Amino acid sequence: LFPKPDAGSVLLEALVEASKALAKVPSQRRAIVSINIEPGEEESRQEPQKIVDGRGASSATLWAVSLQKGALRNPSRDIVLNKLTQVSGGRRDFLIGPSAIENMLKTYADLLTSQYEVTYKRPDSSANVKQVDVGMARRPGLMTHARHFAPK
Repeated sequence: LFPKPDAGSVLLEALVEASKALAKVPSQRRAIVSINIEPGEEESRQEPQKIVDGRGASSATLWAVSLQKGALRNPSRDIVLNKLTQVSGGRRDFLIGPSAIENMLKTYADLLTSQYEVTYKRPDSSANVKQVDVGMARRPGLMTHARHFAPK
């Protein structure tokens, strides 16, 4: 990765393309990790809801780190990152210093490699399920990262 000062961002288009590429690769678990700097100009022209709706094809979780150097100027990017991390079972974090990026990415790596996957078989009567809600009792030190899209 090489920074280009004053270049516009196309992070939202990159998320769409990454999701399409991952959908073609045979894998049980897929993840997209993104890093962006705020504020920045987002030049993607796609509607936020279309991006959220279209990511279901790959079933990838989104893990997003935003380096916060100023006020948010991209409401559409913020909506997409917040919603995608929530519905995909990922996570979004804001950092205020670039020195924290390495530790955050190590945390993501630990979380991605230490997850348990619970699989269930749906009853025949629930063929039209569009959303699945998963939760657990609150216990210190435990987190739930669950997709909100019904499995296929």
